[in-house]
Amino acid sequence: MLQIWLVRCECLWNQETYAWYWDNYRERLTIDRIQKIEKIKSERGKAQSLGAGIMECHAFGELGFDARTIRTEVSEHGKPAYYDEKSGEELYLNLSHAGSYIAAIYGESSVGIDVEQIREPRLAVARRFFTEREWKLLEEAEREERSALFFRIWTLKEAFLKTTGEGLTRELASFDVSAAVDGESALIESVELRSLQLGQSIVSVGAKGKLPASIPIKTLDLADRNL
Repeated sequence: MLQIWLVRCECLWNQETYAWYWDNYRERLTIDRIQKIEKIKSERGKAQSLGAGIMECHAFGELGFDARTIRTEVSEHGKPAYYDEKSGEELYLNLSHAGSYIAAIYGESSVGIDVEQIREPRLAVARRFFTEREWKLLEEAEREERSALFFRIWTLKEAFLKTTGEGLTRELASFDVSAAVDGESALIESVELRSLQLGQSIVSVGAKGKLPASIPIKTLDLADRNL
C-alpha cells in the first residue's frame, strides 16, 4: 500500500482557526509533534507544523494506529523514522512542505517525498547541482516549460535522497534523475521515482520498491472543521 496525503495550511495562519485546531487536536497529536510545535517561535512555523501534525493523525489513523503511541527518531542524516510503541512496528512515512502546501507519503518500505511550488527557476543553482544531462534538458527546454522542469528535477533529487536516507551528505550532482522528468516512473539505483504536477506545484515521490501505476492522493481540507 502506498498513498499520498496533501493539505493546504494557509487557513491555520488565521489565529482563531489555529486556536480551534490546536484545542481540538492537541490530545490527538504525537508527543514529538506537540513538543516541536511548542518550541517553534514564529506563528507561521507553528501553523505549518500543526498542519503536518493533523496530517500525521489522519494518516496513522487510516493505517490503524493511534498517533499518541507513535514516536519519532531522527537518523544521523536527519531523516525522521516513525515507530509504534505498542507493536514496535516501523511506519514508513515521509513529509515535505513548501509555502502553504504539506505533502506526505506512506509506503511499505522506505519512501521519500518533496513538494515545491512552481516559480522562477534558479539557474545558478541548477548549474551547480544538476548533472550535465539534467542541465542540458533544462537549457534546451522552451522558456514556458523551464520553471516546471527545474522543479521536477529538484524535487526528484530531494525525493531520492529522502528515500535513501542520505540527505545532503551526498552530492546532488552525483546521480541523474533525467529519466523520470516526463512523469513516468524510473528506477534510479535502488529507488523508483516519479514526478507529478498538481496545479502550480510539483510533487515527486520515491520508494525502495515498485511504485504502483496509479498512486492514490488524499487531500485534507482544513477549512472543513469536521475532519
